[in-house]
Amino acid sequence: MKAFLLGVVALTFLLFNLPASADKITITGSPIAVHEEGGTYVTTTTVAPGQDYYYFTFDGTNRVCYQDVNPSLVSLNAAVFKVKIGSDVVSLHCYDYSPEYFVIQ
Repeated sequence: MKAFLLGVVALTFLLFNLPASADKITITGSPIAVHEEGGTYVTTTTVAPGQDYYYFTFDGTNRVCYQDVNPSLVSLNAAVFKVKIGSDVVSLHCYDYSPEYFVIQ
């Protein structure tokens, strides 16, 4: 009976945690450092254009960046940065990384 109750409690905790993690945005890898050159940020390594998001470190702050505004992240601190990706300079909407909104894999 004790094992059964422990199983029920464990299952209950699992079920309550699933919705919380399902709402988070999954990002992969480590942030790529960028540095400013004349008002434009330049990556320290090659970044492929056309990704859904970019994960950068601006002045020591990790940020997740999108080409368009992400309405689900309006409560996070956000800023627009000009970033050189490939041969193009693009304006990215960047949000402070928060474990409440993002999961790193």
